[in-house]
Amino acid sequence: CDSMLMVSTLDLPSISGASRCLDVFRRMGYSQDKIQLVINRSDPNNNGLAFEDMKEFLGFPVFCHIPNQDYATIIDSINRGIPISAMSPRSKLSLSFQKLASQLNGGGSMDLDQESENPKRSLLKKYFSRK
Repeated sequence: CDSMLMVSTLDLPSISGASRCLDVFRRMGYSQDKIQLVINRSDPNNNGLAFEDMKEFLGFPVFCHIPNQDYATIIDSINRGIPISAMSPRSKLSLSFQKLASQLNGGGSMDLDQESENPKRSLLKKYFSRK
């Protein structure tokens, strides 16, 4: 494979597991360039650990973070069988999945804050932009 996504959350048991997993990958000879660390359920207002703590503890950069979104929205998406990107395409969660896909595809980065602050402009831009 070209890339491996290692998904973790910002809590001690997950970080400990991620550390052990990275050790196994190193012993197996996997290049650090192949491994991409993704932080799931990230929350900037988290009372727990910060990204910097994770990077320092693991000695490994964070490739992408997936925000913690309203539980009811996610469960509704799961129960209906509709991807969150179709059900709520301008949500921070949907935009973060788009950003992750773009990064894995070698595309440029997307400023999530800019996109989520002005979704109407982005939607109009999408429909009226020249291709």
